[in-house]
Amino acid sequence: MSDPIWLDGRRAVAHPPLAADTEADVLVVGAGITGLSTAWELSRAGSRVVLLEAREIGTSTTGGSTAKVSALQGTTYSQIADRADLASARAYAESQRMAVEHLAGVVARIGADVGLQRRTSWLFAEDEQEAAALRREAEVLAGCGLPVRTGSDPGLPFDVTETLRLEHQLLVDPVAYLDALAADFVRAGGVLHEQSRVVELDTGDPHRAVTQQGFTVRAPHVVVATHFPAFSEGVLFARLKTHREHVLSGPLPAGAQLGDMYVGVGPDSPALRPATGSDGPELLVSGAPHMPGKESAAVRLSDLMGWARDRLPGYRVTRQWSAQDHDSPDRIPFIGELRPVTRPGSGVWGATGFGGWGIANGVLAGVLLSDLVLDPELSRAGGRELGWRDLFTVGRARWAAESRHLAQQGAAFVGHAVTGRLVAAGSSVLPGSAEDLAPGTAGRFQRGVDVVAAYRDRDGVLHQVSAACTHMGCLVSLDETAEKWQCPCHGSRFELDGQVLEGPATTPLRRIEG
Repeated sequence: MSDPIWLDGRRAVAHPPLAADTEADVLVVGAGITGLSTAWELSRAGSRVVLLEAREIGTSTTGGSTAKVSALQGTTYSQIADRADLASARAYAESQRMAVEHLAGVVARIGADVGLQRRTSWLFAEDEQEAAALRREAEVLAGCGLPVRTGSDPGLPFDVTETLRLEHQLLVDPVAYLDALAADFVRAGGVLHEQSRVVELDTGDPHRAVTQQGFTVRAPHVVVATHFPAFSEGVLFARLKTHREHVLSGPLPAGAQLGDMYVGVGPDSPALRPATGSDGPELLVSGAPHMPGKESAAVRLSDLMGWARDRLPGYRVTRQWSAQDHDSPDRIPFIGELRPVTRPGSGVWGATGFGGWGIANGVLAGVLLSDLVLDPELSRAGGRELGWRDLFTVGRARWAAESRHLAQQGAAFVGHAVTGRLVAAGSSVLPGSAEDLAPGTAGRFQRGVDVVAAYRDRDGVLHQVSAACTHMGCLVSLDETAEKWQCPCHGSRFELDGQVLEGPATTPLRRIEG
């Protein structure tokens, strides 16, 4: 199976597509954790909010999350301290503690069963190199005010050299949480439409968003909560690095006492958490990060399966899926105005770059964005007493952290888009015709001036689309583990027939017939 465990037995409430032009105080685009959190906060404050979701709630990034809601986040704090400074790491820690407690408070307020559990969050190291990284993280955390502790046995069924732990963190069912937020949002007068992909955003006074069906929403404020900001607002595509991770799920092995969340600190170390499945306790193992279209998803899935096989006796994988996230150069998310330098006060807001910790940062973004929309002067006056506005602003520039990243992104774009279009990506375009593909294989082929991406599925059906991603023209390839087209430059994903699954692309790939 490839659907996340959270969708098992779900009784989703359908929300009809937008079917007429309308107006609002705030339009929120995207009903994942960031969009729903923002819409819920604004609605509670009295704003008229319209929330548009391109697909169905819970079927995109948030639905694929493992939902470890913790202020302890791998080696994030030492990376922030190294790429920014200790004060930034300390402020980030304060924001994450707030997010954890705010989520718990929201659940208590709306009284929903979302599988919320208080659990200890563990970091573990398996060798001396990883132990050194863990000690560096502990050193930075000592100056951040998080009450972490070292040296205990986490009860894992494999050997670890050192550990770090933070108590009273949260595990949650992310889809149940989204459903509960959506129900409360609508109950309070919010307007929610699914199957309403926004394909055009004209920023003006007011802003005007147009859906795929041709209907329009006008609002003085727009929150772009599409994970990777669509519509090229803020040109963040040049500052974000996309990565994807696999998730394994299977029955909790007999005798295993794994009730907490566990995150390895090595660059390739997986994370573990328990969950409740339709047939009883399950164990989720996530990891094997890879850049879509640049590394083989199948090879990385095999790596993760091998790790689990070697360290978890009796663990039987019954399904797998994958999820995507984006990293900022300094490991601090971007939250706030999307063009604070070139168009300050425009009323176009967003949040991205959560670095694998999307539930906590999505909740945080909901709080910050609602505050900013309600009082935009906060974005220029410093905002909340903790100074988070300046910490998360898109307008920050740390050239030491960003210059290498921007150079890498530029080189990748040239390699996958410009060069690929000029010379048909060289050896990446196969000789012959797509008709020659065997079942279960894919490739790119030259057809006149076009490069065609083709895949013959296991049933022998041939799928062909233009290989040019509709975002910026990079050449797509097949994610063979999910049978989806993927863009190597900015992470857009498409169904086999070219329909958009994840942005920043908003337009389908052109289908090729015959």
